[in-house]
Parts: sequence; structure tokens; C-alpha cells
Amino acid sequence: METAPPLVVLPGGRKNLAKSATRALDVLEYFASEQRPLRAVDVAQALGFRASSTDQLLKTMVDSGYLVFDSQRKDYYPTPRLVRFGAWLGRSYHGSDRLAELLIALGERTQETVTLALRQGASMQLVDVVRYPGQSDMLRKGLKVPILGTALGAAWLSSRGDAELYRVSRQLERTNRRDENVWGRIRHAVDEVRSLGFAVSLTNASHLWAIAIPLPKSQANVDLVLALAGPLQRHRPPNAELATIMRDCVGRILELRELAPDPVRHP
Repeated sequence: METAPPLVVLPGGRKNLAKSATRALDVLEYFASEQRPLRAVDVAQALGFRASSTDQLLKTMVDSGYLVFDSQRKDYYPTPRLVRFGAWLGRSYHGSDRLAELLIALGERTQETVTLALRQGASMQLVDVVRYPGQSDMLRKGLKVPILGTALGAAWLSSRGDAELYRVSRQLERTNRRDENVWGRIRHAVDEVRSLGFAVSLTNASHLWAIAIPLPKSQANVDLVLALAGPLQRHRPPNAELATIMRDCVGRILELRELAPDPVRHP
């Protein structure tokens, strides 16, 4: 399905964004990904912060009890203040690190960029990205794309009941008053996804393709969408084969089923 160029909203574009708050959360996420003590220079280089602002931010997080500073090694480490928060989130989203395992495993099997998204108002927002080496950095955490006209949005819509679909259509109509056929576009997208078993989109403006499926519900009651994406000019396996791998990874990691044979053969 080829669509018109979607309106992409890059993260951090809002004028009223509390940058210090988001930067503190970025720091904690970086600790989680590295799982080791970090120096201020490590954080500044990895996240693209200025050295002076990084030093001030880390000291503030120490004063608040979120980080501990080792004066001999000159490095920082998260404190137990975050343990219950992390444990609660892990239980809420399928248990422990299964979502992270899912994205990594799917990236390794397909050698494509893997994204995790959820609905935010009239948009779908990327909340996690695992990028295969050498691929475009256009897809990054926090990026938003419209619900209509994207594989992410179509996959999310396909998991909703008719009553909620109608409510979403009314909300989207208020957001974009120039679109007079929102309900028709929603029904077409949902019917296509339910027929194929996955959502797919090709966007010439961004030179990307995407294929997406909704994930099983978790205790958090937040509906997530899993997607693969890559550049249009590079050959990829057929959509149905990619969807099979996606469903198999979901079943094996989130639902603890055994690994199925991989239908995709890489040279």
C-alpha cells in the first residue's frame, strides 16, 4: 500500500518541552542499556550533551538520590531508589526484559530496523528502536507519525473494536478537518490488515517501507505495535515471510513458544 508522505514529528520539537526532565530520563535509559558505572564524559558523548550541562545534571541526580558518585573512580551508578520502579515496569510489560529481547532477536533474524510504538493522540510514537548497523537514523525514539496512512497506525487500528474505531475516527476528524473520509480510510486500513494478517506501507518521501503487527496485551494495558522498517532501494524478503518471523519471535519470547524454522535466507 503506497501512501502520501506522512507528517512526521521529530522528538523534542515542542517549545514547552522540559529538557532537563527528558535529559535525566535519557541518562537513566543509557545506564539501563550499558549496565555499568559511567563517567560524565561517557554520558555526554553518548547522548550529545555539553560537558558542563552533563556535569550539572548528574550532580543534581546525585543530590536527588537517583545516582551515586564514586569519588575515586569518578563514575556514577543508579541507586536502589529506581529498583521498584524498574521491577514494576518489567512485570507490567510481559515480564523482565522480554520486550528488549524481542526487538534484539527480531533485528538479528531479519537484519532490519525494529521499532516499538504506541498511540499518542492522533499519532503513533516510537518508544523503542533497535537499528541494524548501517541503516538510516531517521527512525529514532520519540518520533511520531500519523495513525492514518502508516503501517504502525493500521496495525494499531486493526486491534480495536468497532465502537472504539468510531470514536477514533471522530477524534481524527476534529484533528484534520480537511479529511472528509476518515471513517472510510479507517475501515479500509483495518480490513486490509485483518485480511493480510499484518500492516504494510511504502513511503516514497522518506524512502522507507514498513511492516507492522499489534502485540499481545500486557498487564500495563498499553497497546503496543511491533514493526520492521528499511530503505525502499534495498531488497528485502517478501512481507508474508517477514510477518511470519515477527509472529514467531513474539510467540517464542512473549508467549514462550518454541522457535520455528526461519523462512528467510540471508546470503
